Amino acid sequence: MLRRIAAIPLLLALSLTAQPQDRRVTPQPARRVALVIGNNSYPWKPLKNPINDARAIAAKLKQMGFSDVALLTDATRDQMALASARFVDAIRPGDLAFLYYSGHGVEVKGQNYLLPVNFPANATETEASYQALSAQKLLKDLEQASAQVRVVVIDACRDNPLSAAKSGAGGLVRMEAEGTLILFATAANHTADDNVAESNGLFTKHLLAAMDRPGISLSQMAKQVQLAVSGQSAKRQIPAIYDNLLEDLPLTPAPTAPAVKADFELWAMIRNSNNPQDFDDFGTTFPNSDLVPAAKLRAANLRRASVPPPPADTHEPKVNPKDGLTYIWIPPGGGIQGFWLGRTDVTQAAYQKVTGTTPSHFKGPQLPVETVNWNEADAYCRAIGGRLPTEKEWEYAARAGTTGETYGNLDDIAWHDKNSGSTTHPVSQKKPNAFGLYDILGNVWQWMDDWYESEEKYKLLRGGSWFSPPESVRVSIRHRLEPEDRYNSFGFRCVGD
Repeated sequence: MLRRIAAIPLLLALSLTAQPQDRRVTPQPARRVALVIGNNSYPWKPLKNPINDARAIAAKLKQMGFSDVALLTDATRDQMALASARFVDAIRPGDLAFLYYSGHGVEVKGQNYLLPVNFPANATETEASYQALSAQKLLKDLEQASAQVRVVVIDACRDNPLSAAKSGAGGLVRMEAEGTLILFATAANHTADDNVAESNGLFTKHLLAAMDRPGISLSQMAKQVQLAVSGQSAKRQIPAIYDNLLEDLPLTPAPTAPAVKADFELWAMIRNSNNPQDFDDFGTTFPNSDLVPAAKLRAANLRRASVPPPPADTHEPKVNPKDGLTYIWIPPGGGIQGFWLGRTDVTQAAYQKVTGTTPSHFKGPQLPVETVNWNEADAYCRAIGGRLPTEKEWEYAARAGTTGETYGNLDDIAWHDKNSGSTTHPVSQKKPNAFGLYDILGNVWQWMDDWYESEEKYKLLRGGSWFSPPESVRVSIRHRLEPEDRYNSFGFRCVGD
């Protein structure tokens, strides 16, 4: 059985941060992570293979050595948005980030949208931007993340389900980016075999087979898929390849000799280090090593030694009568002048006292206020005679004299997605840092006063939140969104007068 597909039935996009003048196969990134989404159960037009395809891709990625593969099936819009945000937040420099989506997708006025299973059956094209996810925005977010390599696979080009459809013939529009390999399952306005007799579509079937070849590069994989699909379909379906890469990448590792006493070799390299993060990373890399207890002890001793002595200009904490919250004096240092900063995130009780409103998704007077955008956070701080902190002020206060990514054991100081139970928690339940600040990491992201670099479009958030993975709850983590954006993981704290 054939299905109508126009423009982009499948997009495989890979972005590289470095592009030398001669094309070559580059080594694999150190860490490979993936988000895989498959949607079948649309009430108005259910599909057969997306969940099967997504599960097969997820299993293949795990088999290939991806360290973290998140699988989401029959997802709502909120679930897709949260999973995508968590995926982008978790990306570290040097990562290979792989995103796969299969389900309904539509093009509206030059924008491609991925449809959740709760997308309304009678939706108009205008509603698509509010009820679905923009593929272009998601691709841009991934391009701006810090991964060395980004792979995006979107199998979302089926019949246009929107009422009063005016944009295109039912498929998605072409998406390209510099330094990108793009692979279409078939040419625009052609059909792709749904392969209903099997559990995977024709294209995904051959994509899975190509991914299984040890040491195969992305360009080689694309060519193999093109030849296999074209041959089985008697050239009725010919995948299109747009290869703009100057560097190629092996998607699966070539066989390597096993490391001999690698933990002892690494220990010899770091044993004289004064950075506690080196010893934290050692424990993560070799969790079963006999040297892990020594690494933990060394990291703890370094952190204790790095806490500065009490500053000469100490001040007693003070309470702002306008919101009832306590503010801590942050002493000058590192080019930062001394300032007062909220000991905790702004609570719901304080926010209601000042504004008379309770916007939070999670309810509780001592829970941090959330679901507030930057404009609302800025207005609150100004109403109590303060302002939002700058990024430099926040990081100086968060570190409190330490040099690592955290100022203590993460579970002791912060709420994240492994210990939060998928909710916020009352402020001040975790240990404070050396300046006496609670929840400076985790629980809710905190809005900054700064624009994102020189681009006055996005505002910065720092610190991670209750739904961030542990690796994203650290002092150096940065997130940026438009000032009007709001989520139930966004909060703030103020600089006092």
